[in-house]
Amino acid sequence: MKDDKGQFVRFGQAGQSDLWGWLVEHRCPFCNRAQYGVHFEIEVKSDKGKPTDAQLEWLAMVVKNNGIAFIVRPEPNDPIGLRERILKLLTGTKCPLCVERSKINP
Repeated sequence: MKDDKGQFVRFGQAGQSDLWGWLVEHRCPFCNRAQYGVHFEIEVKSDKGKPTDAQLEWLAMVVKNNGIAFIVRPEPNDPIGLRERILKLLTGTKCPLCVERSKINP
């Protein structure tokens, strides 16, 4: 963003994603546990844009901590499709308890 003098103003931390939030489910579709949330971060890039090292590190940190993180790019003739693709990527999320259980293989 630019201020009233045309100077670029930064927000947040280096590498922080463009979009972020929490998915709150009332019931886990896998274990039926009630009320859990999963953090997500989405980096939006143009068709030719490249993520910085800081952005890649940020996304990796979110995933490492059981969050959802990814980069999306618009398709040339389908600006609405970006919304649909994001929703598809965010659905089917497992609750943190299920993720932790899946790491333990007897």
